[in-house]
Amino acid sequence: MRKTDSAGGIVLNNIGKILLATKDGMSWMLPKGHLDKNEELLTAAKREIWEETGLPISEMKLESREPLGMYQRHKIRKDNSQDISEFKSIYIFKFTTGYTGDLEPVDLQHKTAQWFDKEKIVGLLRHPEDKKFFNSVIDKL
Repeated sequence: MRKTDSAGGIVLNNIGKILLATKDGMSWMLPKGHLDKNEELLTAAKREIWEETGLPISEMKLESREPLGMYQRHKIRKDNSQDISEFKSIYIFKFTTGYTGDLEPVDLQHKTAQWFDKEKIVGLLRHPEDKKFFNSVIDKL
């Protein structure tokens, strides 16, 4: 089994909504992804948020240099089953933004990004471990 590190973020706008990304327009995820070779966690988190949502890096305000949290899970397949060939350690940072412009993902695999009310996030997230992690940090948002 391959072990990988991923980084991303929970981004809140100035009215408390949270930014999610989607590949297929139906299942939503926190913007996150694999680190490039020799890339630091925070740099990867900002890059992945930008690639998957189109939110400019210059518009991301970091709340703390330490991750909001870390959790682990297997990779997920398109059919929502677990792919046990890869086990991920996912580091999530907290960001805020006052950005009000359009969101157009840079990564062509991602169809769209959208702001959602905090209370709706768990119901939208696809992977059970993503849901569990979000519930564990919701009081810090």
